[in-house]
Amino acid sequence: MTDPSETRDQLQQLRARAAEICANRVCARSRAVYRNSYTRFFVWLLTTRSTLLQPAFVSRVADLALDNDYSATQDSVPHASSFERLPTDQKLLRAAVSRALYGSITQPPLRFQELEAGDFVAWLLTLRTTTGAQLSFSASNTHHAGRFNLFRVYKERMSMTLEQGLTGLKKTIAAETAAGTGQPMKIGKDALPFDLYKFLCSVMLADTLMDMVFARTYTIIA
Repeated sequence: MTDPSETRDQLQQLRARAAEICANRVCARSRAVYRNSYTRFFVWLLTTRSTLLQPAFVSRVADLALDNDYSATQDSVPHASSFERLPTDQKLLRAAVSRALYGSITQPPLRFQELEAGDFVAWLLTLRTTTGAQLSFSASNTHHAGRFNLFRVYKERMSMTLEQGLTGLKKTIAAETAAGTGQPMKIGKDALPFDLYKFLCSVMLADTLMDMVFARTYTIIA
């Protein structure tokens, strides 16, 4: 018969291993992309829906912003509130928010259960590409994934309504585009420029390694 204490030890080891796997399921590059996404979201919340943010987080952002701006420190008003101490410079504010998010996960920055799908969608609607166009579905999905990662980091449960918020936005844009009243949203990625395609092919043709032969063949038939 198996020793109960041995079984418990094995179970604890399995749980520890499972926790390690879950923690590593987001690669470093994706984690950086997601952090950049919800940093921008928090900057928007600070100026639009500040009641959704924890007061301790707002205070920390204000403190970090003043640390980075010597002139603001000199001119700051004594006993000013956290919001009054926030910088108006968006670049400085974003840097402070980014630093503040490196705090302990036991101190969440957001009132997660008060966040509604409309808040996230409203923020997405403010985002534009460098040409002034709406974000592509791919970019919107990246921000959506960033929101999922934010909930995962702080071990918060996301409601079904919040999960499906982006789906509603996509359907609305598709309907408006079909009716000719909306701005088309780009789907997928830009095609590979032909000049770049020729350059890649010429490089692969000059290399006789089997991996390169396979890559060249795949590029041609893909």
